[in-house]
Amino acid sequence: MSVPSPDRFQLRPATSSDLPFWKRLHGLTMRAHVEAIWGWDEAVQDDLVRARFRPEITAIITVAGVDAGGLAREEVDGAILLSVIMLLPDHQRRGIGTALVRGLMAEAAGRGVAVRLSVLRPNPARHFYERLGFITTSHDAIRFEMRWSP
Repeated sequence: MSVPSPDRFQLRPATSSDLPFWKRLHGLTMRAHVEAIWGWDEAVQDDLVRARFRPEITAIITVAGVDAGGLAREEVDGAILLSVIMLLPDHQRRGIGTALVRGLMAEAAGRGVAVRLSVLRPNPARHFYERLGFITTSHDAIRFEMRWSP
């Protein structure tokens, strides 16, 4: 994936040793949204994060050499699936997420494929994706499924 402004942040491949950071990142960025739907159970969330953390599709976002977030993406059914994008609160609203998603969109456009993602209903990130041109393709009581096509 090509990412604009590599001097502002970098991506490094995740390893299994990043799991503690991934758990903390999940708690800091997703807790309010999860609580609004299911309530927060620390043990359940710990198990879910452990089961879903896949270093082979994950990159850690670093800013000035410090871990600041994470991104997981994979190829599914001829599209790029953005499984996860999370930034620590201090690094949000600084253009990093926009640059990363636009980088995925540029990659997708170059290959003639779509970018898909899912966002929990309480998460205001849905509006962020809409501003970037994603459309809602379906929804239920829990989440919105979204898609961007070149």
